[in-house]
Amino acid sequence: MNTDETPVSQQDETTDLLNESLCLNCKARPFAEGSKTRICDDCRQIFIKYPIPKWIWIFTGIILLVMVIGLTRMPKYFSAAVHLGRGEKAMEEQRYYTAQKELEMAAEIFPENIEINARLFIASDKNINYPLISKSYNQIVDRNFEDAELLAQVQLMASTLQNYNAADTNIVNRINTLKDSVALLVHEFETLSPDNEDYLIAGAMIGNHLYDLEKYAEAEKVLNTVLEKNDSYYHALSLLSAVKRNMGKFDEAIALCDRLLEKNKEDVTVLAQKARIELKRKDDKQAAVYVDEALSIDPTSLYALEAKAMVAYYLNHKDESKQILNTIRQKEIESGDTTITNRLQLILNGTESYR
Repeated sequence: MNTDETPVSQQDETTDLLNESLCLNCKARPFAEGSKTRICDDCRQIFIKYPIPKWIWIFTGIILLVMVIGLTRMPKYFSAAVHLGRGEKAMEEQRYYTAQKELEMAAEIFPENIEINARLFIASDKNINYPLISKSYNQIVDRNFEDAELLAQVQLMASTLQNYNAADTNIVNRINTLKDSVALLVHEFETLSPDNEDYLIAGAMIGNHLYDLEKYAEAEKVLNTVLEKNDSYYHALSLLSAVKRNMGKFDEAIALCDRLLEKNKEDVTVLAQKARIELKRKDDKQAAVYVDEALSIDPTSLYALEAKAMVAYYLNHKDESKQILNTIRQKEIESGDTTITNRLQLILNGTESYR
């Protein structure tokens, strides 16, 4: 037995210790002291000078491009989603003015989006905003819908609008020729068949002419008959409220307004109508409450501004009422329709007594 030979186990330990002191890359030179990575100085220099492969540069470039595109587009997508969500929530709560404004902002970002324009079509119809109705409908007509329920709502509303707008020109013209005769207007309505597709719009027109002639009892009867055919017909309900206001049936007039507000809680025109009813009743403080509510929803509404001017006038704030009249006049000059200016100035200059 040779006692000078080193045991195998001891040889292995010596080899392990030697390997641990060598560079991991070349395994020939000891690694540099203080180095976190066990490589020698020569290998370190080689790695520093080693060129990065082109595929890594290309891949890195693609990743950076995707990140830049994402950072650029993400705010836009997020903003549109927020406005759409707010619009949908407002529609669920029957606050259609807020819904319309939110959806308009979403449509500015994605003007051809079907869902946004479909909901905007519904909201603008509830607000009787005809230019916006047309604009949003043109974006969705003949488009494929994924949401069957939304499509059904759009189709129903479009069908209703088409029926209202397709009134027989001959009937409309004939009614307009009778506008100065109470007897002929009443007779015309009595000859109309409730099954006639133009019955609602013709009845509302006749009721409006009777209202202009201050024949409120006759107008009330016509409009009540129209509402028997369709108890949610907006124009008949709104006009009947004005008729009852002028007849001194103030509570009934308010109740009709409330029926309309159940369908659209932010109907500024109806809130302005409630203010005019309270002014007629000489409850100026309550009228001011309705005016403030209307203007908080839409500060640009001419109907609300008209009611505001009347409230100011009867609260003896004459200068304020004249300033509001001038504001309305400027807006109407731009539109070419001075209906509100003409009737309001008669009240404010004392030519006509509202109550």
